[in-house]
Amino acid sequence: MKKQQKALKKWMKEKWRYSSPSVAAKVRKTGKPARFLPDAAWKKLTPAQRAATNRKKLASKKQFVPNTAAAKRAGKIARRT
Repeated sequence: MKKQQKALKKWMKEKWRYSSPSVAAKVRKTGKPARFLPDAAWKKLTPAQRAATNRKKLASKKQFVPNTAAAKRAGKIARRT
C-alpha cells in the first residue's frame, strides 16, 4: 500500500468533530464555518483554547484558516498517536 493510501486510511479511522454539539448545531443552522478537528485534539485543548480557535475560524471569510498555535500542537499530537 502506498504511503498516501496508508495516511488516508488512518485519517478515515479518526473521529473528527466540532468542539461541541452546540457549535455543530450552529453550523447546520447558519451554514457558517467552524473548526473541525480530531476528537483527540479537542480533548487536549482547554475551553479557552477551544474558544480561541473557533473565534479565529469564524472571524475569517475564508474556508482554510490556520489553527491557533495551541490547536496546531494538539492536532499534531493527536494525529501522531
